[in-house]
Amino acid sequence: MSENVEERITVTFTAEKLERLKTAKGLFENDVKTQIEVDNFIDMLVKTYLSYRAARGASESSLLEKLTER
Repeated sequence: MSENVEERITVTFTAEKLERLKTAKGLFENDVKTQIEVDNFIDMLVKTYLSYRAARGASESSLLEKLTER
């Protein structure tokens, strides 16, 4: 049986990063034609990273860094 634990954390975004999160969430909602809570959207992104990391190993972290360099 799974245990639900609620823990609140505070995350501070710069205006640019917050706008990027809102844009990505909006694009996702438009693509799937359904609304999603921010915490569920972030969790989905984290699960995606962990899944790729499990399959590809540390190279996934290097790829993520390279893809997000400005």
